[in-house]
Amino acid sequence: MNDTSTTENRFFSKKNRLIILLIGISCFVLFFDLGGRGFQNKDYLRFAESAREMMYTGDYIVPHYVGKVYLAKPPLFMWSIALLSKFNGSVTPFAARIPSAICALLSIITVFLFGNHLYKNPFAGFFAGLVLLSNYMFFFYARIVKTDMMLTTFILTALYSFYMAYTSEPHKRRTFFMLFYVSISFGILAKGPLAFILPLLIIFTYLFIKKDLSFFKNMQWLMGLCILLLMVGPWVILLSQKLGFNTIVKNVFSESVVRYGTAEYGHKQPFYFFFPELIKGFLPYSIFFPAIYFFLYSKKGEKQNVDRLWLSLWFTTIFIFMSFSRCKSGRYILPLYPAVALMFGGMWAEVPFAETKNVFWGKWVKYTTIAAFAIIIIASWGLLFYTRTHFTELFPISIGICIVFTAAIVCRSFFKNLRNYTFSYAIIFLFFVSIGLVYMKELTAYNYNHSLGLDLANFVSQYVKEDELYYYKVPDECLSPIDFYLNRIIPEVTEETQIASTFLSDKTIYCIVEKKAYNETLAAFQHILHTPVDEVRYKDIDLILLKNISNTYSTAW
Repeated sequence: MNDTSTTENRFFSKKNRLIILLIGISCFVLFFDLGGRGFQNKDYLRFAESAREMMYTGDYIVPHYVGKVYLAKPPLFMWSIALLSKFNGSVTPFAARIPSAICALLSIITVFLFGNHLYKNPFAGFFAGLVLLSNYMFFFYARIVKTDMMLTTFILTALYSFYMAYTSEPHKRRTFFMLFYVSISFGILAKGPLAFILPLLIIFTYLFIKKDLSFFKNMQWLMGLCILLLMVGPWVILLSQKLGFNTIVKNVFSESVVRYGTAEYGHKQPFYFFFPELIKGFLPYSIFFPAIYFFLYSKKGEKQNVDRLWLSLWFTTIFIFMSFSRCKSGRYILPLYPAVALMFGGMWAEVPFAETKNVFWGKWVKYTTIAAFAIIIIASWGLLFYTRTHFTELFPISIGICIVFTAAIVCRSFFKNLRNYTFSYAIIFLFFVSIGLVYMKELTAYNYNHSLGLDLANFVSQYVKEDELYYYKVPDECLSPIDFYLNRIIPEVTEETQIASTFLSDKTIYCIVEKKAYNETLAAFQHILHTPVDEVRYKDIDLILLKNISNTYSTAW
């Protein structure tokens, strides 16, 4: 009887209740109307189309996109979409977004466990999970079809596993190191070498500063090599047999060296690019960045027994590495967001216990209020760095929430009857609820089923039924929605000399061509029996659909 009671008490412990609540909130926010929006961006459709082509051709070794070999990203993300789509039989917006949402959920759970371990307080992990869930950038990439959330999750689990191994007793390290190498392997299969470059760079810097580089001897490298060979090796070997090992080496070099060392891939931005990106990406919490400094680093402020060095290096290593990269995008610093969330989680967990006389608390109120007014002034000047954010209405609403929250903190500090435990947590709870309502509002405003790509596919399908369809000089971003929504792989006419042989058939043949290319190569079409069927404009590209005049028809005519 006592054993059963003890088991029940452990199950309903504060830690378990908080993680169950966090998982419940996260599932609702992450999966709410997940498939309600169509594919609006060519990058989102790229991975969905690659997964569909895997299912269509049965080739799960060599990823393809619009019928061409696609090695820009390893196949794990496409595999996961294809696997989830097996239940439905086709790739849908919902199935394509599930991998990102699941990875986001795993990240939130890992952050909870990490926060509880770092601060020895489950509320720190709980608030860190809520902060991670509800900041703008994490929330956005948790619900789209890109590999960034998957990479972030595996880097996070790798760093968590290493830190647990480093701070655990020797006999417990093997399990954590096993999880570390599994995470690294999954990360490589998700987005390539960056999955082990960033964690190892953070770990090396951390051990170097702590003068404990000898710990590298305890990292069970042989086990890690075996895990890596077992998880990544089979795909590399099979891919090498089909494409050649030199092709893989060139691709790895291109994605890991050329992408980050040159501006060849675009996204060329100034060195300071990530400063405004972090501020707008971590909305609405950016306003409390000054408080983070005084919480963790102020000599006069209140300090916790937390490994500030680990969190700092996690943040700064990724931030500096990406700042030096020649190819920049706001999503590239997503792997440092869990570190910032953990800083916030520890700070929020201290709110109920802070008193007016506390130096840290006074500075929090003071500098946060100053930051609020500074941001309001900047916003009144137009706030140019925010103009590229997807939800343009989110910034003023976020500022409004932060101002109200700051006012509530000030009231708590100066009115004795508001300094109790209940009121403190009421402030935090209402803060998170208000943010959640804002995101739900933005979701319902922007989650629409209409898709320009679907319109393009419908335009083609009204003429092309079961007939043969080809394309000539059509950009991939136009071709991918046609392939995807018509569930076919359209063959390409690569040479002008192939045009005549393609149209020369007793069957009905269609060919979609970019109008500009059609006009430029009009001489190649002049001696071919064909007729323009219709024209369509997709985004800023004009396309024309051609139809052959079959031999039977031309003879009778």
